[in-house]
Amino acid sequence: MASSVAPYEQLVRQVEALKAENSHLRQELRDNSSHLSKLETETSGMKEVLKHLQGKLEQEARVLVSSGQTEVLEQLKALQMDITSLYNLKFQPPTLGPEPAARTPEGSPVHGSGPSKDSFGELSRATIRLLEELDRERCFLLNEIEKEEKEKLWYYSQLQGLSKRLDELPHVETQFSMQMDLIRQQLEFEAQHIRSLMEERFGTSDEMVQRAQIRASRLEQIDKELLEAQDRVQQTEPQALLAVKSVPVDEDPETEVPTHPEDGTPQPGNSKVEVVFWLLSMLATRDQEDTARTLLAMSSSPESCVAMRRSGCLPLLLQILHGTEAAAGGRAGAPGAPGAKDARMRANAALHNIVFSQPDQGLARKEMRVLHVLEQIRAYCETCWDWLQARDGGPEGGGAGSAPIPIEPQICQATCAVMKLSFDEEYRRAMNELGGLQAVAELLQVDYEMHKMTRDPLNLALRRYAGMTLTNLTFGDVANKATLCARRGCMEAIVAQLASDSEELHQVVSSILRNLSWRADINSKKVLREAGSVTALVQCVLRATKESTLKSVLSALWNLSAHSTENKAAICQVDGALGFLVSTLTYKCQSNSLAIIESGGGILRNVSSLVATREDYRQVLRDHNCLQTLLQHLTSHSLTIVSNACGTLWNLSARSARDQELLWDLGAVGMLRNLVHSKHKMIAMGSAAALRNLLAHRPAKH
Repeated sequence: MASSVAPYEQLVRQVEALKAENSHLRQELRDNSSHLSKLETETSGMKEVLKHLQGKLEQEARVLVSSGQTEVLEQLKALQMDITSLYNLKFQPPTLGPEPAARTPEGSPVHGSGPSKDSFGELSRATIRLLEELDRERCFLLNEIEKEEKEKLWYYSQLQGLSKRLDELPHVETQFSMQMDLIRQQLEFEAQHIRSLMEERFGTSDEMVQRAQIRASRLEQIDKELLEAQDRVQQTEPQALLAVKSVPVDEDPETEVPTHPEDGTPQPGNSKVEVVFWLLSMLATRDQEDTARTLLAMSSSPESCVAMRRSGCLPLLLQILHGTEAAAGGRAGAPGAPGAKDARMRANAALHNIVFSQPDQGLARKEMRVLHVLEQIRAYCETCWDWLQARDGGPEGGGAGSAPIPIEPQICQATCAVMKLSFDEEYRRAMNELGGLQAVAELLQVDYEMHKMTRDPLNLALRRYAGMTLTNLTFGDVANKATLCARRGCMEAIVAQLASDSEELHQVVSSILRNLSWRADINSKKVLREAGSVTALVQCVLRATKESTLKSVLSALWNLSAHSTENKAAICQVDGALGFLVSTLTYKCQSNSLAIIESGGGILRNVSSLVATREDYRQVLRDHNCLQTLLQHLTSHSLTIVSNACGTLWNLSARSARDQELLWDLGAVGMLRNLVHSKHKMIAMGSAAALRNLLAHRPAKH
């Protein structure tokens, strides 16, 4: 009876494990669905704005047809066609049909009592020719941009397919064989080949940015020339209209010129079409000072603020405030550059206007609360960057005095408030909208730049609060993880905290690295590796004394050890690391938790593919009786522990006659045979592979 109960209990545990994995996959699917829904909402918002502009153009066109302003009508028609082709909004208003070859006398707006008809005709024809040339050039540029974007999209889709295949490979649970490493390396090689082809086709990223800037600046110049041409038309056309009509155009609504009750007298030069083109050109040219000034002017009314939010202006403001990537030891946006500080001040004011124009009162209260503390953090960071700039620019680096700016208790309180708010999902959403991640990351970076490694309680508290905020904001958020990893200066500051004397800070930092390393993309993996996170975590875990610190650090190392062969080598190269990992296999937690044993076993399983190729590493494991401990783990009630042991034995049972003989002597063959039919895929696969290795190299005495 006892023999039948044991398999049943094992089956129940396996079912529970599968349920847990299934729920985790469902959660990831929900997260991805919410992210897609957010993107679709932003896209639909932009389309609504463009449809509104289309409607405005149609109304203005009707008024112009009735008033005889056909030259201006042709300009509006060209602008409308550009918007239609650029955003693929298939819309053709019925009033914008082909113009007649010549206007009849009834349609002519000039009479003998006015200025010369020939002079107006020549000016109109010259203006029309100029507009046509500018329109053709702009259409050509837009077509080139669209064509290049389509080709880039194809390359990106190929890279995305390879990335998906990489993600579908067994990750933490199966990184224990040389075969998996070879497959992963092959896929990464194919991805690198596609990147090289893309670079040959389009040039480097800097060249692509430069080409986009040149095109965008030309489009901006064309828009200015169009506005100048419109101004010339407007200077002549009103005179001709006044010569034929007995009352001004902008008199009361009962005149014969029809007007829309919401729009009043049409003013083509002030159309919102130019605003859209300005916004698109600013996105490409990255002229921060001009962009900030324009966006601040656009945020002067609540209606404009709502339209700016819906058309995606918030990311542009955050780019001005924090830059897209912070270089090591510095800050994106060049704080000392002329106009950079003014641009950030204007962008902050525009963001303030947009937040305070939020129509939803519930969201408005949350966003105002978040913005209040973020503005305090940004102001403090600005002061710190000014001090660092003065210090670096002064004689022998002492331009601002020898002592850095002392940390203010108020900034600690603000960071603590942000940390508390980050535990609420709705406030996290508001932080993501308003740049909370970038602001807190910059705060952590600038504090480290100023004070380096310090034992000051206020500094340690600020870094701990900032780290907890970053942990919450990066949990399950792919976009935030990529954004944080792109800020190299902040990443180096985060990793540097692992050398401090505070274990509480170690625990917070390792939690950030654990989130960033889980399902990381290729660029994030590279940044984590280049920042030295693996070596710093291993050295930190060797000094750890608290159980909670061990759990956090080992969990981060488990994820990182599955990223690349370089990370595995970095773990093994730290003196004492392999012996410590073996010791975690028998760790006794005060809370009876198996987290440390599971994490240590997972790391050892991941690095065992490298250990199997080095005799000196194998000897370290022998000295710590690793094989005996692994065989004991085969009888554990934790499926994770059994799976880790099977994976490690798979690698260690190959390429070494000494270890193979020892495993035969320890009775590993019989124990592995009991697991080959396990319903747990990784246990069955690992035990079967290890058993094949042992049976293929059976010692003579057995």
